[in-house]
Amino acid sequence: IAGGAKKIAAVDISEFMIEILKEKIQTNGYPLNLIETKVADAENLPFEDNLFDLILSSMVFGLVPNQGRMLREMARLAKPGGIIALATHGPKHYLEFIKTIVDIVPKKYILGYRVAFWPRTCSQMIEFYQNEELTEIITKQSTWEDCHRNGSEMFNFTASSSANFWSASIPVKDLPVIMEKIKKYFQENNVNKLTLNVVYAYGKKRNNSY
Repeated sequence: IAGGAKKIAAVDISEFMIEILKEKIQTNGYPLNLIETKVADAENLPFEDNLFDLILSSMVFGLVPNQGRMLREMARLAKPGGIIALATHGPKHYLEFIKTIVDIVPKKYILGYRVAFWPRTCSQMIEFYQNEELTEIITKQSTWEDCHRNGSEMFNFTASSSANFWSASIPVKDLPVIMEKIKKYFQENNVNKLTLNVVYAYGKKRNNSY
């Protein structure tokens, strides 16, 4: 297994995504008994304490309602001295698309409902890590732009990658009209750049924790 790991456990809340992962494992020739897959909630991970040397999470933290509990679970599962590393949405992530949603989508569908994710800053991630008594904490923030040729291409990309997160509060019967309005806004204003803003956090579990 890449990186020299003797065993890997992969978790997703989506059964569909776990099935896709299983197919990729077989396609790439990895032994199934060395990569354990589970359908599970990040706030309630089905593993025993002090089990893993390294726990990674990529762009999931911002989608979890109780982020503190997710990190607590990650810390619980790490061996003493084990590493907990994650990447999550920063405050400016998908900023252009979120502004468009706020402008276009009727307020009755978005008031009181989060748009896409809960963003976090480096200082907030440090606080999360400190709450779990993790050590050697390092955070970093990266910002860049995804560019497409025109507003239509940008709309297609953002809608396919994030629509499920923000459209859940909109009735199915109203969704096609609202999506068309958002697409038209992108086209008429040539919204062809999208800000990506990612916060990275790293820390180790104390030897005397848990």
